[in-house]
Amino acid sequence: MRMKTPKYPLAFRLAPSQRPTRRNRLASLSNTLMALAATLALSAGSARAFTNYLGNAGLETGASAPWLDTYAASHSVDSTAGYVYGSTTIHEPAHSGAWTVKQWGDYWGAFWQAHTIYQLIPAAPSSTWSADIWAYTATPDNIKGQNWAQLQVFFMDSTTNVIGGGDYYSGTIDTTAPVNTWLHIVATNSLDGTTNLPAPDGTAFVRFGLIFNQDPAQSGGSVYWDDANLIKTSSSDPEISLPPQNLTVIYGQTATFTVLASGKTPLTYAWQKDGIPVSNGGRISGATTASLTVSNVTSADQAAYSVTVTDNAGSLPSPASGYLTVLDPGILSNPTSLQKIEGQTATFSVVAAGSGTLTYAWFNGSDPVSNGGRISGANTASLTISNVAVADNGSYSVVVTGGAGQATSTAATLYVTTVAQATQLIRNNGFESGLTYWTAWNGYAVVAAPMGGETNYDGNQICEVYSSGQGTWNGINQGFATVPGNVYRANAWCLVSAGAPIAGSSTAWLEINFYNQGNIIGNFQSPVISSNSLVGVWTNLVVPYAVAPVGADETRCQINYHAGDGGGALYVDDMSFWVRIPVTIIPSLSYPNLLLSFPTQVGVSYQVLYKNDLADATWQVLQTVTGDLSGQAKVSTPMTPTKRLYRVNALW
Repeated sequence: MRMKTPKYPLAFRLAPSQRPTRRNRLASLSNTLMALAATLALSAGSARAFTNYLGNAGLETGASAPWLDTYAASHSVDSTAGYVYGSTTIHEPAHSGAWTVKQWGDYWGAFWQAHTIYQLIPAAPSSTWSADIWAYTATPDNIKGQNWAQLQVFFMDSTTNVIGGGDYYSGTIDTTAPVNTWLHIVATNSLDGTTNLPAPDGTAFVRFGLIFNQDPAQSGGSVYWDDANLIKTSSSDPEISLPPQNLTVIYGQTATFTVLASGKTPLTYAWQKDGIPVSNGGRISGATTASLTVSNVTSADQAAYSVTVTDNAGSLPSPASGYLTVLDPGILSNPTSLQKIEGQTATFSVVAAGSGTLTYAWFNGSDPVSNGGRISGANTASLTISNVAVADNGSYSVVVTGGAGQATSTAATLYVTTVAQATQLIRNNGFESGLTYWTAWNGYAVVAAPMGGETNYDGNQICEVYSSGQGTWNGINQGFATVPGNVYRANAWCLVSAGAPIAGSSTAWLEINFYNQGNIIGNFQSPVISSNSLVGVWTNLVVPYAVAPVGADETRCQINYHAGDGGGALYVDDMSFWVRIPVTIIPSLSYPNLLLSFPTQVGVSYQVLYKNDLADATWQVLQTVTGDLSGQAKVSTPMTPTKRLYRVNALW
């Protein structure tokens, strides 16, 4: 296995001025806490007025973003509903709320290994910061051996290299630290013993980092972190809080660089391109403002753009430049995926810009598409396939060539259904193409057969949804645009296998959900499958009727598996999801007949029924029709001398 080299050598992390010996770690922590207590006592009221620059500082989103990790497999965001590793009775801690981040060591070999959870925040030279966090090491997974963890604050230049003298540390959490107790950890300035952390010249970023060092013996243990704070206690004058950022712009479009700066007196701005001052005129504007705009960009505009900000106190060059990359050619609008019924027409289009004359070459997967038969436009911006068939299913993209190179669009999917399946929204409903078109989370897999040896409901593959841990939510779904009032029906064939029966309080079900801008506003569920359900028998779960509520813009059909205190799995096959168009009969006269017209869906059968009197016990079948691509049915029947009542029943 390839070993990972820590970004910072061990000698760097163990700088004598910060941590002279292992014996003084607890003393260092104690001194830090005393310094913080004194600081808080003096300025408890004013400290609350400062802004915490860290995002998701208390992990209450239940996810780690925007925290980053130098090794993503050695941390997790856990809730107090979970248990400390190695225990079935001790719940995981949180300093506040219900979530915290747990960090542990890397196990790659018999040598010191380190990784850091961190956030990188723009910062300016001469600004001053403070940093603190709460830490907890819990039995039986408390930190062990020579392992140690620490808060580290690094000031970095525009290329994220640590600036000399710009590194600050807290005391360490190790085997001498109290267990099962929340400890307030603070980064300190070793030069004056305070919590003021000044940013040196050349600073572009400050990194708030939580490091865990794993000893060569791989001793194990973990640390929980919660309620982090990164506070800017003073600013430089002038100060650049956000330097120009890199931009990628397509040929002929507009590029705008912006700097965020502040000062105690009015600011002036002077922009540079590769270090040479730029002036307003032609395609350039804003050269003396906070935003520089270059319109109708060409390849000649590719460069590094920086700015100098000046006020009465002095001038400050931006600590980083924004580099302009010009795509020539570039894709302005990619082709979009299509779902069609056999016999319809599919058209993919791309919008591109670039120098010279643009040419186009369409592909289905890696195979070039050529004009002929049902295909036209293979060398233009729009590819058309008429009278589509299931065999046309594929992934279509286009390569655009201009005077300075090529650009390839993202791929768009063509999914063609047969007439018989046209009203079925779910694609790849039998999982014969794996999880293509599906969204899946936590415990899921596509398998050839159930673990208990039962036969599949249909085809060669089925989907297994299983527990990924106590309290987890697991499942699969597909989502579709909707409008209020749409009516849906869903069903899925499901199996509890004798080889992995659902146990304990675990449950699974089929559901239809409705959303408004990502927020759920409606839910319809099938009966629940549990440990009491039949084993070894395929069962059809059905949600017979679901109406999109007011405000709905998306609907999802999904299988949910909520893992309780038991394991097991649910096997799923032939999942279907239909939108049901309401049927309204429009009568008209075509003497001597009555013409009954109503909307239809492709592949759905409709019974046209009649009664001569409402008191009649049953409806009589006049005719059965099947919806086709026309989307409309017309049934003609002779007029009668007496009244007659008609209705249409969709046979789902």
